[in-house]
Amino acid sequence: MVPGRKNNRQPGINHILCFDMNFMQKRMGTETLSSDRQSLDLSILSSSGDLGWQGIQVERAVAHHLVMDKQAFPVHAFSLVTGPAYEWESLENGRFKKMKSCPGDVSVFPADSAFSQRFEGYKEFVCLTIDPGALMHMVSDAPPDLRTEFHNRHNVNDPQLKALLTAFLAEAEAGGPNGRMFLDALMTAFSVHYLTRYAGTALSWESGPSLEQRQMARAKEFIAAHLTENISLDQVANAAGMSKFHFSRRFKEKIGYTPHQYLLKSRTQKAKVLLKKGRSLAAVAHELGFNDQSHFGRIFLRNEGVSPGVFARV
Repeated sequence: MVPGRKNNRQPGINHILCFDMNFMQKRMGTETLSSDRQSLDLSILSSSGDLGWQGIQVERAVAHHLVMDKQAFPVHAFSLVTGPAYEWESLENGRFKKMKSCPGDVSVFPADSAFSQRFEGYKEFVCLTIDPGALMHMVSDAPPDLRTEFHNRHNVNDPQLKALLTAFLAEAEAGGPNGRMFLDALMTAFSVHYLTRYAGTALSWESGPSLEQRQMARAKEFIAAHLTENISLDQVANAAGMSKFHFSRRFKEKIGYTPHQYLLKSRTQKAKVLLKKGRSLAAVAHELGFNDQSHFGRIFLRNEGVSPGVFARV
């Protein structure tokens, strides 16, 4: 993953912060942004921008200076503090109020919701941005009267949101080894949690009809037919004739695994057959669509309790 490199499909935090600014200077992954109303000194340490993720981006960054005056993002933005505690100021009811953020705190900035802040010092954080359209696509079968009224939130103690943000970053910094279905699963979990926890009205989804046996069979058949490919959750759900949101839940209820876990277990079972036929670890990893031999070894060990090398020699 290349520090500072951006995905054209989704603006990163340093790009969305520079909307309407008159000056921007880039150097070695560091950006200094300035205008009459906002300024920012930001260093991007890592970014998912080169991974081709659509509608979502995660970045790890350090900021030394920030002034935002009535700034509004075109995307939903989430900031997780990963470094030491720091103090800053937020405009509340017409006056700046002193705030303190600690490691693990999360701030939520809904799309098109203006805020004013100022900060000077050292801030190490992870920022995730998600396009509003991508958010709603993940839960396209949510109630038709769904309200999506969100408000800025600061210093939220939300272990699940923190875990999801950390999972996005880990996947990005590893180069996206788990593929599209894993990313889809993360995005679905994130979208449902955000809508359920942070919408203006409490949300609930009624349980849909059980996954029919023929739908389950179609999903399994599709995974088996595309076992070596980087398939998405959308594709498997479409093959089953279900929406992505309900498919993910029903599949796990019926089979005991998420679709992504089932895909990896299916690949592991196929790998066992190939290894017993004398195929090399590198060849099996490549043939079955694993990111590399190391990734293959970790998944095999997790599912079988032994490494592929030990299994091949038994």
